[in-house]
Amino acid sequence: MRFTWSNEFATGIQTIDLQHQALFSTINALHDCYENGGTHEQLQPILLRLTHYILFHFRTEEGLMSQATLPPDWYAEHLAAHHEFTVKINDYADRLPQLTPAEVEDLLNYLVEWLKDHILVTDKSLASYLARSAPGGAFDDRR
Repeated sequence: MRFTWSNEFATGIQTIDLQHQALFSTINALHDCYENGGTHEQLQPILLRLTHYILFHFRTEEGLMSQATLPPDWYAEHLAAHHEFTVKINDYADRLPQLTPAEVEDLLNYLVEWLKDHILVTDKSLASYLARSAPGGAFDDRR
């Protein structure tokens, strides 16, 4: 399943939106490699790049969360979601040489569905909290 960026996914936080677009692009590169008969050896560097970028992206989000007034439970749940996602993706990456085609398809579907849901629900909520926490109600991440 290819991942197409649309304004539906825009959070209004330029840094986060650009990083989300980079994640979409990398997931699509992984999808395209797989669909074009890519071997595990060809998929591995793309998945490795994705796992590294995910960690970078989550650190960015978590840094922004530290600037917002967040409900304590919400913050903990967001961190837990990041951790759970990271563990699952790392597990897929570690097992990549042994994954069946069906498992690679499960990985691709999981990436798309999890990220879609996370952006549309959790990250949009983060953007709202950041806006409410910013002076004048407008968060500007271009500083």
